[in-house]
Amino acid sequence: MNLTGFAVPCLNPSHMQRKLCNGDGAGGFKPLSMLESGVCISGNGKAMVRLSGPDHQYRIAATQRMADLELFELNKRQQTIPVEPGDQFAVLKLRNGRTQKQELNKGSSFLSQSASFLSIGDSVISVQIKNNKGTMRTIMVNGHSKELSSL
Repeated sequence: MNLTGFAVPCLNPSHMQRKLCNGDGAGGFKPLSMLESGVCISGNGKAMVRLSGPDHQYRIAATQRMADLELFELNKRQQTIPVEPGDQFAVLKLRNGRTQKQELNKGSSFLSQSASFLSIGDSVISVQIKNNKGTMRTIMVNGHSKELSSL
């Protein structure tokens, strides 16, 4: 049990329902229902981290005040790419020609203690990762040549 804090909850528990938000690709986010996301953190959520299991499956661990640790696993298989110390961000090139920049969480933020990896969906064809020395490396994924090169 997670017994952090001494605050007495004074809200109706239904007000504490958390929703997962899905990005629309244009900077907006849409809250998903629990049925759509498959995630239900019903209490006073305190922390959430991303994990990669021994089979490289994407997992999320969530804690709540005065409740058990909850683990969630993504049912859809995704490729994971380990992130090295000093990596700052990744640029994902998609099949439709668009690109997506993803910052790599490190530090003292909400997701800062998550495992260091990128989860890559089927629509990604390559990933460029830039480190704090300005070096870029390119990784081809999802059926494309998986060679690694430095720019």
